[in-house]
Amino acid sequence: MCDADQKDSTESPGRPRIISFKHLGTMYACIDRLHRDTFDEYHIRSLLLGVRAWVIKESEPFRHKEKLSDIERGLLLIREIANYIAHPEILDRGVIRQIPLAKDRQFVRLLEKRNHPKNPNPTFEYLNVDPDRKMIWLKEPPEAKGLLILEVVNAFFIAIAAVFGRVIFEVVMKYVENVVLCFYSILHGANFEWECGLEKNGEDGMGGGFLAIDSIDGFYKLFAGLKNSKTSQYFESRSGMPSYEWRYFRVFNERIRMHGGRKMDIKNPSPVYALRDPEGILRLVDLSWI
Repeated sequence: MCDADQKDSTESPGRPRIISFKHLGTMYACIDRLHRDTFDEYHIRSLLLGVRAWVIKESEPFRHKEKLSDIERGLLLIREIANYIAHPEILDRGVIRQIPLAKDRQFVRLLEKRNHPKNPNPTFEYLNVDPDRKMIWLKEPPEAKGLLILEVVNAFFIAIAAVFGRVIFEVVMKYVENVVLCFYSILHGANFEWECGLEKNGEDGMGGGFLAIDSIDGFYKLFAGLKNSKTSQYFESRSGMPSYEWRYFRVFNERIRMHGGRKMDIKNPSPVYALRDPEGILRLVDLSWI
């Protein structure tokens, strides 16, 4: 069990977890918000903390398995996100961090293969070129698959049903994009330690790695930004190839429509929170003024 699991888990052998009536009432109020599609990030955060002890207990048997089912992987992701909410200073391990690490290594192997001396015409498939931000989006290796946010949502609903006895899957799936937007907003701006040897918070305030939402073609996507990654080192070692300090890897496969919401820039992440506007539409709200 990791440090975040041990810090304040209120469930142990012979000691059942106790939820006060006030806490339980808050949880049911949040679930009711989910039913009526009037929830925002606050309600998702509250429910994640409400199911955290159950998820830690249920996911422990398969936490170190190599091959996971969709539900098992989803529960491990819920565990990681809930731990991050409870202890935002801890994000130095877990599945979310492992995905960009794996992509970084796989991308370098692909680059080395395409630039092998026996390959006279190395090619790179450009998905998008952004001259304003000086960013080039290269196609990721097909084997470097991202996580599925819907696995997280499904596990979230299963945990709510197990802990509070409320089955909400069929109802909430009608507006699942709002749930996903809350999850993206929760993870947006999270710093995490990286293997480059940098301190968690460097001079630029980002540290070795961070998670952030970016706006591309009218959609929100969640990326991991890595400083001094293996891909960066590869580019920097070859003249004539683009060299940028940060590399960005997509964490989750799904994208969410912006619906006229705030435009996000992964190179300049600002604090946001998923809140309802006066018309009841869930949007990302800029909190940099606070």
